Amino acid sequence: MSPDRATVLRLSVLACLTLGAVALGSVMAAPARQVEGVGFVGFGEVAGSSYPERNVVNPALIAALQMEYGYWGRDVVAEMKAKSSQDTRFREVDGKKGSIGDLKAAIDRGLPVYTRVATTSRAHVLYPVPKLCATFKKIELVGPALASGSLGEMIPLAEIQKLRKADCTAGLDDSVISRPRIVIGYDDERQVFTVHDPSLGPGLEVKYADFEQAWSALGGQYAYPEPKDPALRPVAAPAPARARTPDDDAAVALFEGYGLEVAGDPAAAVEELRRGLAIPQVSPGREHLLRLELGVALHASGRTEEAVAELRRANEIFGSYWLAHRQLALVLRAAGGDAARSAAEAEEKAAHDLCAPDAYRQVIATVAGDFPVAGCKGEYLGWWRP
Repeated sequence: MSPDRATVLRLSVLACLTLGAVALGSVMAAPARQVEGVGFVGFGEVAGSSYPERNVVNPALIAALQMEYGYWGRDVVAEMKAKSSQDTRFREVDGKKGSIGDLKAAIDRGLPVYTRVATTSRAHVLYPVPKLCATFKKIELVGPALASGSLGEMIPLAEIQKLRKADCTAGLDDSVISRPRIVIGYDDERQVFTVHDPSLGPGLEVKYADFEQAWSALGGQYAYPEPKDPALRPVAAPAPARARTPDDDAAVALFEGYGLEVAGDPAAAVEELRRGLAIPQVSPGREHLLRLELGVALHASGRTEEAVAELRRANEIFGSYWLAHRQLALVLRAAGGDAARSAAEAEEKAAHDLCAPDAYRQVIATVAGDFPVAGCKGEYLGWWRP
Protein backbone atom coordinates (compact mmCIF):
# COMPACT_ATOMS: atom_id res chain seq x y z
CA MET A 1 0.00 0.00 0.00
CA SER A 2 1.61 3.24 -1.14
CA PRO A 3 1.56 6.30 1.19
CA ASP A 4 -0.88 9.08 0.41
CA ARG A 5 0.28 12.44 -0.89
CA ALA A 6 -0.02 14.07 2.54
CA THR A 7 2.28 11.48 4.08
CA VAL A 8 4.83 11.91 1.28
CA LEU A 9 4.74 15.67 1.77
CA ARG A 10 5.29 15.34 5.53
CA LEU A 11 8.22 12.96 4.99
CA SER A 12 9.75 15.33 2.42
CA VAL A 13 9.48 18.29 4.78
CA LEU A 14 10.99 16.23 7.60
CA ALA A 15 13.87 15.16 5.35
CA CYS A 16 14.54 18.77 4.35
CA LEU A 17 14.48 19.89 7.97
CA THR A 18 16.84 17.07 8.93
CA LEU A 19 19.27 17.90 6.13
CA GLY A 20 19.05 21.56 7.04
CA ALA A 21 19.83 20.79 10.66
CA VAL A 22 22.83 18.67 9.60
CA ALA A 23 24.08 21.47 7.34
CA LEU A 24 23.59 24.05 10.10
CA GLY A 25 25.41 21.76 12.52
CA SER A 26 28.32 21.56 10.08
CA VAL A 27 28.49 25.34 9.87
CA MET A 28 28.29 25.66 13.65
CA ALA A 29 31.04 23.08 14.04
CA ALA A 30 33.39 24.97 11.76
CA PRO A 31 33.18 28.65 12.72
CA ALA A 32 35.52 31.41 11.67
CA ARG A 33 36.12 34.14 14.22
CA GLN A 34 38.43 37.15 14.38
CA VAL A 35 39.08 39.84 16.96
CA GLU A 36 38.82 43.12 15.09
CA GLY A 37 40.74 46.28 15.92
CA VAL A 38 44.03 44.72 17.05
CA GLY A 39 46.77 47.07 15.83
CA PHE A 40 50.09 45.78 14.52
CA VAL A 41 53.53 46.61 15.95
CA GLY A 42 56.58 45.27 14.14
CA PHE A 43 60.00 44.24 15.44
CA GLY A 44 61.65 47.17 13.68
CA GLU A 45 59.36 49.71 15.34
CA VAL A 46 60.66 48.63 18.74
CA ALA A 47 64.25 47.57 17.99
CA GLY A 48 65.52 51.12 17.58
CA SER A 49 63.66 52.51 20.59
CA SER A 50 64.48 52.76 24.26
CA TYR A 51 62.72 50.49 26.72
CA PRO A 52 63.65 49.00 30.11
CA GLU A 53 66.18 46.14 30.12
CA ARG A 54 66.66 46.47 26.40
CA ASN A 55 69.84 44.37 26.47
CA VAL A 56 67.99 41.24 27.58
CA VAL A 57 64.39 41.80 26.47
CA ASN A 58 63.67 40.86 22.85
CA PRO A 59 62.13 43.75 20.84
CA ALA A 60 59.68 41.24 19.35
CA LEU A 61 58.40 40.52 22.86
CA ILE A 62 57.72 44.21 23.51
CA ALA A 63 56.05 44.54 20.10
CA ALA A 64 53.76 41.58 20.78
CA LEU A 65 52.80 42.78 24.26
CA GLN A 66 52.11 46.26 22.94
CA MET A 67 49.74 44.78 20.36
CA GLU A 68 47.91 42.79 23.01
CA TYR A 69 47.76 45.44 25.73
CA GLY A 70 47.35 48.30 23.28
CA TYR A 71 44.05 46.70 22.31
CA TRP A 72 42.85 47.73 25.77
CA GLY A 73 44.40 51.19 25.63
CA ARG A 74 47.42 50.27 27.74
CA ASP A 75 51.06 51.22 27.06
CA VAL A 76 53.40 48.36 27.96
CA VAL A 77 56.62 50.42 27.78
CA ALA A 78 55.16 53.20 29.90
CA GLU A 79 54.05 50.67 32.51
CA MET A 80 57.51 49.07 32.48
CA LYS A 81 59.22 52.43 32.91
CA ALA A 82 56.89 53.46 35.70
CA LYS A 83 57.26 50.05 37.33
CA SER A 84 53.57 50.33 38.01
CA SER A 85 51.64 47.48 39.51
CA GLN A 86 49.33 45.41 37.38
CA ASP A 87 46.31 47.28 36.07
CA THR A 88 43.65 46.29 38.61
CA ARG A 89 40.92 46.39 35.97
CA PHE A 90 42.31 43.15 34.54
CA ARG A 91 43.20 39.66 35.67
CA GLU A 92 46.17 38.07 33.96
CA VAL A 93 45.43 34.66 32.46
CA ASP A 94 48.64 32.68 32.02
CA GLY A 95 48.53 29.07 30.88
CA LYS A 96 50.94 26.31 29.94
CA LYS A 97 50.51 23.19 27.82
CA GLY A 98 47.64 24.95 26.11
CA SER A 99 45.49 23.51 23.37
CA ILE A 100 44.03 24.90 20.19
CA GLY A 101 40.72 24.91 22.04
CA ASP A 102 42.13 27.27 24.70
CA LEU A 103 43.12 29.78 22.03
CA LYS A 104 39.80 29.54 20.21
CA ALA A 105 37.86 29.99 23.44
CA ALA A 106 39.67 33.27 24.12
CA ILE A 107 39.13 34.49 20.55
CA ASP A 108 35.42 33.66 20.88
CA ARG A 109 35.32 36.08 23.82
CA GLY A 110 37.07 38.85 21.87
CA LEU A 111 40.46 38.43 23.58
CA PRO A 112 43.66 38.45 21.47
CA VAL A 113 46.10 35.88 22.86
CA TYR A 114 49.86 36.10 23.37
CA THR A 115 51.78 32.92 22.51
CA ARG A 116 55.43 31.95 22.15
CA VAL A 117 56.43 29.53 19.42
CA ALA A 118 59.63 27.98 18.10
CA THR A 119 61.60 29.84 15.44
CA THR A 120 59.94 27.74 12.73
CA SER A 121 57.53 24.82 12.65
CA ARG A 122 60.53 22.53 12.10
CA ALA A 123 63.46 24.05 13.99
CA HIS A 124 64.36 26.29 16.90
CA VAL A 125 67.37 28.36 17.90
CA LEU A 126 69.67 26.49 20.26
CA TYR A 127 70.41 28.66 23.29
CA PRO A 128 73.88 28.17 24.89
CA VAL A 129 72.56 26.95 28.27
CA PRO A 130 70.68 23.82 27.10
CA LYS A 131 73.51 23.13 24.67
CA LEU A 132 75.99 23.07 27.57
CA CYS A 133 73.59 20.85 29.52
CA ALA A 134 73.48 18.42 26.61
CA THR A 135 77.27 18.35 26.44
CA PHE A 136 77.54 17.72 30.18
CA LYS A 137 75.02 14.87 30.01
CA LYS A 138 76.68 13.48 26.87
CA ILE A 139 73.54 13.93 24.77
CA GLU A 140 74.29 14.00 21.06
CA LEU A 141 72.21 16.58 19.23
CA VAL A 142 71.44 16.41 15.51
CA GLY A 143 72.16 19.66 13.67
CA PRO A 144 72.68 22.36 12.79
CA ALA A 145 74.34 20.94 9.70
CA LEU A 146 73.02 22.89 6.74
CA ALA A 147 71.60 26.40 7.23
CA SER A 148 73.78 29.48 6.82
CA GLY A 149 73.52 30.69 10.41
CA SER A 150 72.00 34.04 9.44
CA LEU A 151 68.92 33.39 11.61
CA GLY A 152 70.91 31.71 14.36
CA GLU A 153 72.14 28.25 15.22
CA MET A 154 69.10 25.97 15.12
CA ILE A 155 68.26 22.34 15.72
CA PRO A 156 65.24 20.27 14.62
CA LEU A 157 62.24 20.35 16.96
CA ALA A 158 62.71 16.64 17.67
CA GLU A 159 66.01 17.54 19.32
CA ILE A 160 64.23 20.14 21.46
CA GLN A 161 62.03 17.34 22.80
CA LYS A 162 65.16 15.30 23.46
CA LEU A 163 66.50 18.15 25.60
CA ARG A 164 63.23 18.34 27.53
CA LYS A 165 63.31 14.64 28.32
CA ALA A 166 66.88 15.05 29.61
CA ASP A 167 65.75 17.95 31.82
CA CYS A 168 67.95 20.39 29.89
CA THR A 169 65.22 23.02 29.94
CA ALA A 170 66.99 26.05 31.42
CA GLY A 171 66.92 28.72 28.71
CA LEU A 172 65.10 26.48 26.27
CA ASP A 173 62.01 28.70 26.25
CA ASP A 174 63.82 31.99 26.81
CA SER A 175 62.01 34.96 25.31
CA VAL A 176 65.30 36.08 23.76
CA ILE A 177 65.05 33.31 21.19
CA SER A 178 61.33 32.54 20.98
CA ARG A 179 58.91 34.02 18.46
CA PRO A 180 56.00 35.82 20.10
CA ARG A 181 52.73 35.82 18.19
CA ILE A 182 49.39 37.41 18.93
CA VAL A 183 46.58 35.09 17.85
CA ILE A 184 43.65 37.19 16.61
CA GLY A 185 41.48 34.73 14.70
CA TYR A 186 40.79 31.20 13.57
CA ASP A 187 38.97 29.35 10.80
CA ASP A 188 38.04 25.73 11.47
CA GLU A 189 37.00 25.05 7.90
CA ARG A 190 40.38 26.09 6.53
CA GLN A 191 42.24 24.91 9.67
CA VAL A 192 44.19 28.14 10.11
CA PHE A 193 44.94 30.68 12.82
CA THR A 194 45.37 34.34 11.95
CA VAL A 195 48.24 35.91 13.87
CA HIS A 196 50.13 39.17 14.12
CA ASP A 197 53.82 38.20 14.08
CA PRO A 198 56.26 41.08 14.84
CA SER A 199 58.80 39.61 12.39
CA LEU A 200 56.56 38.07 9.72
CA GLY A 201 53.90 40.76 9.56
CA PRO A 202 50.22 41.26 10.31
CA GLY A 203 47.34 38.95 9.43
CA LEU A 204 49.56 35.92 8.83
CA GLU A 205 47.61 32.69 8.35
CA VAL A 206 49.22 29.63 9.93
CA LYS A 207 47.92 26.09 9.62
CA TYR A 208 46.76 24.58 12.90
CA ALA A 209 49.22 21.70 12.56
CA ASP A 210 52.22 23.97 11.94
CA PHE A 211 51.20 26.35 14.70
CA GLU A 212 50.70 23.59 17.25
CA GLN A 213 54.00 21.95 16.35
CA ALA A 214 55.97 25.15 16.91
CA TRP A 215 53.89 26.14 19.94
CA SER A 216 54.01 22.84 21.82
CA ALA A 217 57.80 22.67 21.34
CA LEU A 218 58.05 25.63 23.74
CA GLY A 219 55.56 24.29 26.24
CA GLY A 220 52.30 25.63 24.80
CA GLN A 221 52.40 28.86 26.80
CA TYR A 222 49.70 31.50 26.33
CA ALA A 223 48.59 34.63 28.13
CA TYR A 224 46.10 37.47 27.89
CA PRO A 225 44.66 40.23 30.09
CA GLU A 226 40.99 39.61 30.87
CA PRO A 227 38.77 42.52 31.97
CA LYS A 228 37.20 41.94 35.38
CA ASP A 229 34.23 44.01 34.29
CA PRO A 230 32.55 42.47 31.22
CA ALA A 231 31.36 45.94 30.26
CA LEU A 232 34.95 47.16 29.75
CA ARG A 233 35.46 47.66 26.03
CA PRO A 234 38.69 47.67 24.01
CA VAL A 235 40.10 50.93 22.72
CA ALA A 236 39.97 51.25 18.94
CA ALA A 237 43.42 51.10 17.37
CA PRO A 238 44.63 54.46 16.08
CA ALA A 239 44.83 52.87 12.63
CA PRO A 240 43.93 49.44 11.26
CA ALA A 241 46.72 46.92 10.98
CA ARG A 242 48.62 47.53 7.76
CA ALA A 243 48.24 45.18 4.82
CA ARG A 244 50.76 42.42 4.34
CA THR A 245 53.71 43.32 2.11
CA PRO A 246 55.82 41.32 -0.35
CA ASP A 247 58.64 41.39 2.21
CA ASP A 248 56.34 39.87 4.84
CA ASP A 249 55.54 36.95 2.55
CA ALA A 250 59.19 36.60 1.48
CA ALA A 251 60.21 36.44 5.15
CA VAL A 252 57.82 33.53 5.67
CA ALA A 253 59.52 31.68 2.79
CA LEU A 254 62.94 32.52 4.25
CA PHE A 255 62.10 31.14 7.68
CA GLU A 256 60.38 28.06 6.27
CA GLY A 257 63.28 27.36 3.92
CA TYR A 258 65.76 27.81 6.75
CA GLY A 259 63.79 25.39 8.92
CA LEU A 260 63.71 22.81 6.14
CA GLU A 261 67.49 23.05 5.81
CA VAL A 262 67.96 22.48 9.53
CA ALA A 263 65.52 19.57 9.42
CA GLY A 264 67.68 17.92 6.75
CA ASP A 265 65.59 18.52 3.63
CA PRO A 266 67.63 20.87 1.41
CA ALA A 267 65.68 19.94 -1.74
CA ALA A 268 62.42 21.14 -0.17
CA ALA A 269 64.28 24.20 1.13
CA VAL A 270 65.38 25.07 -2.41
CA GLU A 271 61.78 24.91 -3.59
CA GLU A 272 60.52 27.09 -0.72
CA LEU A 273 63.28 29.68 -1.12
CA ARG A 274 62.66 29.91 -4.86
CA ARG A 275 58.99 30.50 -4.07
CA GLY A 276 60.04 33.45 -1.95
CA LEU A 277 62.23 34.84 -4.71
CA ALA A 278 59.31 34.62 -7.15
CA ILE A 279 57.28 37.08 -5.07
CA PRO A 280 57.14 40.40 -6.97
CA GLN A 281 58.60 43.59 -5.50
CA VAL A 282 60.71 42.01 -2.77
CA SER A 283 63.27 44.42 -1.29
CA PRO A 284 67.03 44.00 -1.94
CA GLY A 285 67.64 43.11 1.70
CA ARG A 286 65.09 40.32 1.66
CA GLU A 287 66.29 39.05 -1.72
CA HIS A 288 69.85 39.00 -0.40
CA LEU A 289 68.88 36.73 2.50
CA LEU A 290 66.80 34.44 0.29
CA ARG A 291 69.64 34.02 -2.21
CA LEU A 292 72.16 33.50 0.59
CA GLU A 293 70.05 30.70 2.01
CA LEU A 294 69.31 29.29 -1.44
CA GLY A 295 73.02 29.08 -2.16
CA VAL A 296 73.58 27.12 1.04
CA ALA A 297 70.66 24.77 0.28
CA LEU A 298 71.88 24.18 -3.28
CA HIS A 299 75.36 23.36 -2.00
CA ALA A 300 73.88 20.88 0.49
CA SER A 301 72.00 19.33 -2.43
CA GLY A 302 75.26 18.79 -4.32
CA ARG A 303 74.61 21.58 -6.85
CA THR A 304 77.84 23.50 -6.30
CA GLU A 305 77.92 25.63 -9.47
CA GLU A 306 74.37 26.84 -8.89
CA ALA A 307 75.24 27.53 -5.25
CA VAL A 308 78.21 29.71 -6.23
CA ALA A 309 76.06 31.62 -8.71
CA GLU A 310 73.35 32.31 -6.11
CA LEU A 311 75.82 33.40 -3.45
CA ARG A 312 77.58 35.72 -5.88
CA ARG A 313 74.22 37.15 -6.88
CA ALA A 314 73.40 37.69 -3.20
CA ASN A 315 76.60 39.70 -2.77
CA GLU A 316 75.92 41.72 -5.92
CA ILE A 317 72.53 42.72 -4.54
CA PHE A 318 73.95 43.64 -1.12
CA GLY A 319 77.64 43.26 -0.45
CA SER A 320 78.03 44.29 3.18
CA TYR A 321 76.85 41.19 5.03
CA TRP A 322 79.89 39.27 6.22
CA LEU A 323 78.11 35.91 6.39
CA ALA A 324 77.26 35.82 2.69
CA HIS A 325 80.95 36.22 1.85
CA ARG A 326 81.93 33.54 4.34
CA GLN A 327 79.39 31.10 2.92
CA LEU A 328 80.63 31.76 -0.60
CA ALA A 329 84.19 31.08 0.59
CA LEU A 330 83.11 27.75 2.07
CA VAL A 331 81.43 26.65 -1.16
CA LEU A 332 84.39 27.77 -3.29
CA ARG A 333 86.81 25.80 -1.12
CA ALA A 334 84.61 22.74 -1.45
CA ALA A 335 84.62 23.17 -5.24
CA GLY A 336 88.40 22.73 -5.30
CA GLY A 337 90.98 24.03 -7.74
CA ASP A 338 93.50 26.88 -7.58
CA ALA A 339 91.15 29.51 -8.98
CA ALA A 340 88.39 28.59 -6.56
CA ARG A 341 90.86 28.56 -3.66
CA SER A 342 92.11 32.02 -4.55
CA ALA A 343 88.56 33.35 -4.85
CA ALA A 344 87.72 31.77 -1.49
CA GLU A 345 90.61 33.61 0.17
CA ALA A 346 89.32 36.91 -1.22
CA GLU A 347 85.84 36.18 0.11
CA GLU A 348 87.21 35.27 3.53
CA LYS A 349 89.08 38.57 3.68
CA ALA A 350 85.92 40.43 2.67
CA ALA A 351 83.99 38.66 5.43
CA HIS A 352 86.63 39.61 7.99
CA ASP A 353 86.70 43.24 6.90
CA LEU A 354 82.89 43.47 7.23
CA CYS A 355 82.99 42.60 10.93
CA ALA A 356 82.96 46.30 11.76
CA PRO A 357 80.44 48.89 13.01
CA ASP A 358 80.02 50.69 9.67
CA ALA A 359 79.16 47.46 7.87
CA TYR A 360 76.90 46.39 10.75
CA ARG A 361 74.92 49.61 10.42
CA GLN A 362 74.40 48.91 6.71
CA VAL A 363 73.20 45.39 7.51
CA ILE A 364 70.73 46.69 10.08
CA ALA A 365 69.39 49.32 7.68
CA THR A 366 69.00 46.93 4.73
CA VAL A 367 68.65 43.38 6.01
CA ALA A 368 67.62 43.31 9.67
CA GLY A 369 64.58 45.55 9.74
CA ASP A 370 62.02 42.93 10.81
CA PHE A 371 64.15 40.35 12.64
CA PRO A 372 67.74 40.08 13.85
CA VAL A 373 70.49 38.42 11.85
CA ALA A 374 73.78 37.03 13.10
CA GLY A 375 76.84 39.20 13.57
CA CYS A 376 80.41 37.91 13.43
CA LYS A 377 80.53 37.11 17.14
CA GLY A 378 76.95 36.01 17.58
CA GLU A 379 75.47 39.48 17.99
CA TYR A 380 71.80 39.87 17.12
CA LEU A 381 72.15 42.63 14.50
CA GLY A 382 68.96 44.64 14.35
CA TRP A 383 68.39 44.21 18.06
CA TRP A 384 71.97 45.08 18.99
CA ARG A 385 73.03 48.31 17.28
CA PRO A 386 76.59 49.68 17.13
